[in-house]
Amino acid sequence: MRQLNWQARAVCRDEDPELFFPDPSDTVTARAAQTVCAKCPVRPQCRAAASTRREPYGIWGGVNRELDADRRRAASSPPTNEISTPPTTPTTAEAAQ
Repeated sequence: MRQLNWQARAVCRDEDPELFFPDPSDTVTARAAQTVCAKCPVRPQCRAAASTRREPYGIWGGVNRELDADRRRAASSPPTNEISTPPTTPTTAEAAQ
């Protein structure tokens, strides 16, 4: 795999790659990865590259792609807690008024 110029400056280059692909329920590891990202000078490039490639998993540029995708799906879905009230027809007495 060809390394991009910005990748050579990434703080994570010497970290175990597994750190950036934690189990979705492992918030401790996810936070550890995000801490590494927070110190990185190429965080915007990393985040942009992941978006361009549509990376579905992992923490890229400090963003958890799975959680980010879940948030985007939720934001684009119609609300499910709205109660629909069927239209009513007036009773005979109401219609006569």
